[in-house]
Amino acid sequence: MICDEQLPPHLPATTQTMKASLAGKTVLITGATGGIGAATSRELIGRGANVVVTDIGLEQVVDLGTELGERALPIVVDVTDRSSIYQAVAQAVAHFGKVDIVFANAGIANDPPLTVAGLTDEMYEKVIDVDLNGV
Repeated sequence: MICDEQLPPHLPATTQTMKASLAGKTVLITGATGGIGAATSRELIGRGANVVVTDIGLEQVVDLGTELGERALPIVVDVTDRSSIYQAVAQAVAHFGKVDIVFANAGIANDPPLTVAGLTDEMYEKVIDVDLNGV
């Protein structure tokens, strides 16, 4: 993602950060309804991009898509299922004409964080499927 960073103190005061326009670009974001995904979606909309917001939860995807407006396309996607991913890309292309950028943001986070000792084999495989193999 293109982001504004805090300028290091050694740079002159005249140095400015650049906010790139993404007008006309289409970005597909996995895990779009979580903290980073939702914030990124809002930022991209603010920079003029079309945003395909994808996640596994229908209600959350629809809510975020509604919040973002007409340049957002909400789609339920399971990143561990290739056919689900292919269908989402096809829907995005049908709706916006193209996909320029994919932000593979989907991931499993637990609160409190899991330890290796606390993981079952099934939980470990799910984390690997979503966090590493997804998209």
